[in-house]
Amino acid sequence: RHARLRDAVQDASRERDALMSLARTDPLTGLPNRRGLDAALGAALPHAQADRLLAVFMLDLDGFKPVNDQHGHAVGDRLLVAVGDRLLVAVAQRLRAHLRHADLIARLGGDEFVVMAQQLPSVMQAHDLGIALQESFLTPFYVQGVEIRVGLTIGYALAPDDACDACTLIRLADAAMYSGKQRGKFCVRRNKGDLALASS
Repeated sequence: RHARLRDAVQDASRERDALMSLARTDPLTGLPNRRGLDAALGAALPHAQADRLLAVFMLDLDGFKPVNDQHGHAVGDRLLVAVGDRLLVAVAQRLRAHLRHADLIARLGGDEFVVMAQQLPSVMQAHDLGIALQESFLTPFYVQGVEIRVGLTIGYALAPDDACDACTLIRLADAAMYSGKQRGKFCVRRNKGDLALASS
């Protein structure tokens, strides 16, 4: 009886953990979603210091929306969706390949991703990371035998320099990304707080 009760408790615990994981995970890419990102930022922000910066990068794909229209006419609606979905999975894989193991990538929905990078010793290193992510998209993607080119517009903010809470960091990074979209796309912009009004 005790063994059965112990097994039941373990099963319930595993099921609870699985449900919590699903609630924090994007089902398409397997990346953390907004809840997962918030949890990671909450754990990491208390450790951010002037010589151990935390960067939040907001990434939006340039040229994603026309992908299905350009490459799916002859194969029907079902494959149209698959092309876009597979491209997003490939984007997640490429981002992961250009980041350190400790860095986190999240997908907020659509073609919008967030990168959280910790323990950065300088502002320059944060900017260089943004440039490296952007330049990694100069190489085309190949999805179902089709060459697809998309770019990245990136906005970012730093803790503790620009803000110390997750909500403000994300808002600042989003405003910088949006500003970059308005000014020609395919750029990397930091928001120290001066671009905050651009998103309102």
